[in-house]
Amino acid sequence: MRLVRNRGQRVRGPRAGVTVLEITIASVLLLMTAGMTIRAVVDMRGAATLTTVNSQLSAQGERAMERIMDDLRRSGVANVGGLNYPHMFNAGDAGNGFDVHDHVPAPQSVPDDDPAYVTPREIIFLQPADADAPGTAGAGRPDVDANGELVWDTREFSYVVVAVNGRNELQRRIDGAAPQVVCRDVEWIRFDDNTQPGAGALPTGALRVRLALRDVDATGRAIRWETEAVVRLRNG
Repeated sequence: MRLVRNRGQRVRGPRAGVTVLEITIASVLLLMTAGMTIRAVVDMRGAATLTTVNSQLSAQGERAMERIMDDLRRSGVANVGGLNYPHMFNAGDAGNGFDVHDHVPAPQSVPDDDPAYVTPREIIFLQPADADAPGTAGAGRPDVDANGELVWDTREFSYVVVAVNGRNELQRRIDGAAPQVVCRDVEWIRFDDNTQPGAGALPTGALRVRLALRDVDATGRAIRWETEAVVRLRNG
């Protein structure tokens, strides 16, 4: 027998809509996906912040080392007025004959039981004299005496670390004054020659310079940058 379908009757198909359980599952999946997305964004921001802070420390540290190296290459071993140069000292106490260089030492951001910590050591040094006016013959070349020996500038130059507005900064000074900021966020700086205990196999007339910088990112995580180099003095 053939059945005849009423054209005006609505035929019910598969069930329309979703159940509460399906909505709940979809919501959980959506929340999980959103959580993973947020975590990924946070991780990416953290990595970007870390990279930025690290790059900033690296850039200013490398510039500082270039300036120090250039200064020391033009310096040398000398005895002037009974004082030996270069002269290195700790804790802001420059010692007898160098009192003008005394200063309040900068606080250190790491304890001395930290294996990354190095006892700071600052330096006082001389530069060769150059009495020739800029643009004249001989300008830019060190002066020498009748015996062909270097003539030293009467000024004393130094690199020291001091705290300014809560930040440790490396300063280049002349006769203990006229400070020029070389870099900030300094953890420590250390100068060694071959007379210093633990300096290793440094040749006579050479200095090793070690510099460490330290800063924190937006999350408070400490970021460190460190480098070292050996430089031979002019008459080393």
